Amino acid sequence: MVRDLPRRVIKVGGSLLDFPPTRDRLRRWLAPPSQTKNILLAGGGQLVNRIRDWHRMGHVGEERAHWMSVECMSLTAHLLQRWLGAPLILHPDQLDSNPAPNVVVDVQLWLRNEVDMPVGWSLTSDSIAAGLAVQLDASELILLKSRTVFPGTNSVQSLIEDGTVDGQFGRYSQKLKSIGLVNFRNAYSDIVYLPRPGFSVSKNPT
Repeated sequence: MVRDLPRRVIKVGGSLLDFPPTRDRLRRWLAPPSQTKNILLAGGGQLVNRIRDWHRMGHVGEERAHWMSVECMSLTAHLLQRWLGAPLILHPDQLDSNPAPNVVVDVQLWLRNEVDMPVGWSLTSDSIAAGLAVQLDASELILLKSRTVFPGTNSVQSLIEDGTVDGQFGRYSQKLKSIGLVNFRNAYSDIVYLPRPGFSVSKNPT
């Protein structure tokens, strides 16, 4: 099967799922004709926060909490699919056989069976999205956030230090050519791209 378009992985922050404008804003954001195939996944949001609470109270161990959180990402994938009317795929191998410009991916089977990633709270959906983007040889990774990333932010490490992404993100994003972030709660925010030493690529229009 032929890959017609470069791939762009878009991670929708779980905190945005409880923000009422997100659905329509995301539809508009994806509506213009794109030179990429958009592959979307969502964080676990408040569902994962509740599991964190259960872990702190001793009701569930860290490994089980990790996989429960991954199961939450399956639920939010179904929510995104319903919002966008886009196909839901259960494995990255299904991408090339699906011609839709936007698809939503449920990463649970991929994480359980094929990926060697840490199990525990050190890993969040940001690093999962980065690992997926590398696996798919994506042209870029876009993180839709609930916080502002200012132009001039010059490294992944600075994002780790201020808590914008998890501590594993540097490891899983090393091979990515392009990383962009958007404060999606602000309707007028542009994509802020991080400098990527060793890479020089033209940015795809949103």
